[in-house]
Amino acid sequence: MDIATFKRLDAVALAALVRDAEVSPAEVLQAALDVIEDENGALGAVVFLDRAGSMLSAQRVDRSAPLAGVPILIKDNNIDVEGWPTTYSSQFFEGSLARRDSEFVKRLRRAGAILVGKTNLSEFAADWATEPRFRGPTRNPWNTKLSPGGSSGGAASAVAAGMVPVAHGNDLGGSIRIPAALCGLFGLKPSRGLVPVGPQVAEFSGGHNHEFVLTRSVRDSALLLDVLAGPERESRYHVALPNGSFFSSMEGQLPSLRIGLASAPTGIAVDPEITAATERCACILAGQAGSITQIALPHLTEVAPEVELIWATDIACLIERRSAQIGRKPRPAELEPMTWSILERIAGATARDYVAAREKVHAFVRRFLDATAELDILVTPVAAMTAPPLGYFGAAREDFDADLYAGRCANFGPLTELFNLTGQPAASVPVGLSTSGLPIGVQLVAPMLHDDVVLLAARAVMDEVGKLPLPLG
Repeated sequence: MDIATFKRLDAVALAALVRDAEVSPAEVLQAALDVIEDENGALGAVVFLDRAGSMLSAQRVDRSAPLAGVPILIKDNNIDVEGWPTTYSSQFFEGSLARRDSEFVKRLRRAGAILVGKTNLSEFAADWATEPRFRGPTRNPWNTKLSPGGSSGGAASAVAAGMVPVAHGNDLGGSIRIPAALCGLFGLKPSRGLVPVGPQVAEFSGGHNHEFVLTRSVRDSALLLDVLAGPERESRYHVALPNGSFFSSMEGQLPSLRIGLASAPTGIAVDPEITAATERCACILAGQAGSITQIALPHLTEVAPEVELIWATDIACLIERRSAQIGRKPRPAELEPMTWSILERIAGATARDYVAAREKVHAFVRRFLDATAELDILVTPVAAMTAPPLGYFGAAREDFDADLYAGRCANFGPLTELFNLTGQPAASVPVGLSTSGLPIGVQLVAPMLHDDVVLLAARAVMDEVGKLPLPLG
């Protein structure tokens, strides 16, 4: 398959070619492997390749399946692929191999997708950059001196560079949406409970974590939601699926929307170009069918210690399970300084503290949902700035400065984590380039289980602004 054609096509188009026998799954896979070979040395996006296994899968593809022959990469945490490493980009997990497929992976396989390999992330997905000491940094295809964001930076870099049309990511505080924004992709965090996270666990981080994908087109994400959504036996959250398919709903008309145009929390300086793009996005939606109300997003500082305790407890438990598995605790060099700092901050927490933290976060969420109950969609920036330079956050530095790190994170990305707490569907939509040639993303958020509204609104925006080119294409 011609490389330029492969890099240009989305998953829907590739699967159609396979179904029509215009190209074989093996040819599509070989194109993906060739692009990875060409691009990954400069980008550091892919950290594990299963050439033999993926070639075998390509020979067995059901050509009638919705994702027939589509190559997909998996982020190296949370979601397991039997026989593949799951390391969380931590040296302490080196050599850890998955014993079975996660339900997420089983559904991809049944849909005809070809699992190719795994992508890089920050250690334990705890950073908005992707610069783990264990694997080294992932770079942004738009400018390799810049970060692709995190923690799904490997996935974002791979899709933006055209290695694959779709890559798995997960989102605990913006880890799909921020890399999508920085790399010019569409990145949806679905409603809580819509996409399975098990069976290895019942939930991650009090339900704040969401598994899904990063794509170059809205329709790809709609198709992937059809493939992946649905209850799992072991899930803590069971939600009703909408009538009909998400992909079919893309043909519908955008309903009249009550739009909330959200500014950043007080004291956060957003790049004027990003503010202008956000306002333009709201105007596009209002011009098609809707009205705009100005709102202000709350500061998460009110619940920041509680939120940290919830997700950091998961990291501590992961490390304890690994310690039990290999019969020893981590050595100092096997965890990054930031991870040690996190563990130290929660070391004295009790079960009572954990439950109290969840209750306080729940009360915070209820107040926000009550305040926005009359709105059909929120439009906000994704991040306060475009892609920062490598090393900007400094999480992997030996002289890690917790206060400096926290301050930079608070000023960079205060606009996404709120919707992990609420569980609402939220997506980063690529809306253009800055004057310096870097992607800008705008966030669309709908009420719980109105993922179809996010998809329709995103389609309307992208139809108006046009699709971004491939940075290296």
